[in-house]
Amino acid sequence: MHDHLQAWAAFERVKIRFTLEITSPLAIGSGETLLEQITQSNGQTRDVELKQLALDNQGCPYIPGSSFKGLLRGACQTALPVELQNQLSGLFAQAPQASASSDDSSSGQFMRVYDIRSHKGAFDISTSQHNKINPVTKTVLDQHLFIRKCVAAGAKFHGCIELDRIHKNTLDGFIELLYVMADVDSGYGLGAGQNIQQGIFHLNIENIVVVEQSEFREWITQPASARLPWCDYTYEQAIQRRESAHRPIPFVINTLSPLLILEPQKVAASPKNEIVFKTLNNCPYIPASTLLGVWRSRCRKILATMLYQNQDWQQLCNNNAANQATVDSIIDTVFGNQKSASMVSISDAVMSDYKPERHDHYQSFNAIDRFTGEVKDGALFSVKAIDLASFNFSIKIDINRLNKHAPSMIIIVLLAMKDFYMADVKMGWGTNKGFGHIQLRPADSNLKDWDALLNSVCQYYELSIPEIEQRYSDLTQLLAEKEVLL
Repeated sequence: MHDHLQAWAAFERVKIRFTLEITSPLAIGSGETLLEQITQSNGQTRDVELKQLALDNQGCPYIPGSSFKGLLRGACQTALPVELQNQLSGLFAQAPQASASSDDSSSGQFMRVYDIRSHKGAFDISTSQHNKINPVTKTVLDQHLFIRKCVAAGAKFHGCIELDRIHKNTLDGFIELLYVMADVDSGYGLGAGQNIQQGIFHLNIENIVVVEQSEFREWITQPASARLPWCDYTYEQAIQRRESAHRPIPFVINTLSPLLILEPQKVAASPKNEIVFKTLNNCPYIPASTLLGVWRSRCRKILATMLYQNQDWQQLCNNNAANQATVDSIIDTVFGNQKSASMVSISDAVMSDYKPERHDHYQSFNAIDRFTGEVKDGALFSVKAIDLASFNFSIKIDINRLNKHAPSMIIIVLLAMKDFYMADVKMGWGTNKGFGHIQLRPADSNLKDWDALLNSVCQYYELSIPEIEQRYSDLTQLLAEKEVLL
């Protein structure tokens, strides 16, 4: 790279090669769904949907260039200062003269993002089970279990971005954007399940080469056999990143009573008719979807309570449908729906230091006939729960989107966090039997009480306590006036 280049210097072409290392299961669907037969807890079999991965002509999974370009655009709008956003906006504009995108790249005015590919032997395929959610009630739809194929964590993908006719300062800004995404804790993700922190990756820039415009003009006059005069480009990161808006916050869930998260597919195979705990690589874990569902439900309860407390009985009766619609629309804005992604994402909570002889909790129960209220004949069953355990997970709040679309809702998210902290939440199987009593604690042991945790979270997301108090006041006023917070 020539030392005389100034910020206004222009390059005819830039090529950036990088790798993506997947750190959580990645599901880029092909849109194709097959049927697969599974065994239910009652021993019967039924067909479930098996959603397929997007594969190239070699049978290897790949990430479409258009998907990664969309991620770059979103990161530019949330992770960089406004002046850099404006500087890079032209890279994502569609050129009026551009033809339809090819199968291999996503074409913009100055940028081409090619499909990001893996190679044979560089990946493993796994599956994850999910339930479809009723968009109205937000509850699990009956008989709507589906299985999604995904690329297991640890796989590597190789990608390339090309830029044309770009100035040095714009190139430096774009590289800064890649460095933001390259942060190991950035939490950026691709594909399905990002709200449960699936598809998270680590980006590594391998090399950057450029062709200067002056040398390109000289190259044009040379014989056809002459190669493009590529040269290496070195960039030293100089812009301070806004990391806190993207890093997940680590937490711990401690069990205060036996906890059981069901894995019904294993019940039928158990000779003791035993209900067992969900496992990941033979280690108990709480699925991110379960945690996010409990968190969403708690936020909904808090929001509804705050809305209803401003109305008398007659108003509640007359406005019930409107109240429900208001609460649902606000919760959908924060936790996502079929049209928008969640602003809160949660990872799987994996148990640390699992020892069966210490943590396994066995207990027997009799099933009850729902009609007679008596014990069913021969309906003895046992459960294997987990007790005296700790589960590690993380929470990430897209604070930039939240501040833009529903700023007062940070109050509801924090109030739900406080309920978890105060052990006022139960989850899993058998909560009516005393199971599922949990308590949230920060991973940082120096945060000794709720006030310390609240201050830490606010500092994490660059929010002051007076600002939080003002947002609480705004929220109560808006609810009193029955205005939707969107």
